[in-house]
Amino acid sequence: MNQNSSKERLILAAIKIFSIHGYAGASTRMIAKEANINISSIAYYFSGKHGLYEASFEYIADKIKSEISKQGLNDRNLKNLETNEFIDIFSRMINFMLSDNISPYMANIILKEIMFPSTVFNTLYERFLKNAHETLTFFVSKFIAEPPSSELSILCAHTILSQVIGFKTHKEILLRRIGWGNYYDEEIKKISEVICNNTLAILSSYKQRKNT
Repeated sequence: MNQNSSKERLILAAIKIFSIHGYAGASTRMIAKEANINISSIAYYFSGKHGLYEASFEYIADKIKSEISKQGLNDRNLKNLETNEFIDIFSRMINFMLSDNISPYMANIILKEIMFPSTVFNTLYERFLKNAHETLTFFVSKFIAEPPSSELSILCAHTILSQVIGFKTHKEILLRRIGWGNYYDEEIKKISEVICNNTLAILSSYKQRKNT
């Protein structure tokens, strides 16, 4: 069996088991059974349960970070980005985040780690959350003419980012309220339009305040 394939199967199985049972309730035996791989492979590849837990977050962070890079969302590119160009890229990132590329299991363990941070939260924050937050804050600050380090820029960016997270983590509520079967392409498009319109409204409101 391919080594990378075995490691990835264990990581994906771990993400599912940690999501359902939490760190304390998950066992290496449960993860090995889910991955259909010998339990000794966990110690071999990850040195145990905690190492596998860390590797799970590294896997998710790298997956999202790769997509951010692919879409050109970094500080250097944002310096000369027009608003409509940013919204177009942001919309594509929303589509990625709300699609099955980020599974409900991935979203759930991220949410649990944010709500109840462990030592692994540092990995998640440094490898993904910090960069995503700072990148969004950079564009927000440019639009509302505030320093990127200002509380207002950071709070606005956090509000915008929270919309995307909310639609991911509260998916089941929305499906039941509207009667959708799932987030398919058409549904994600509608959500993206709402988030992008909200984002423009938030930014325009603070820009107008700045100019008055």
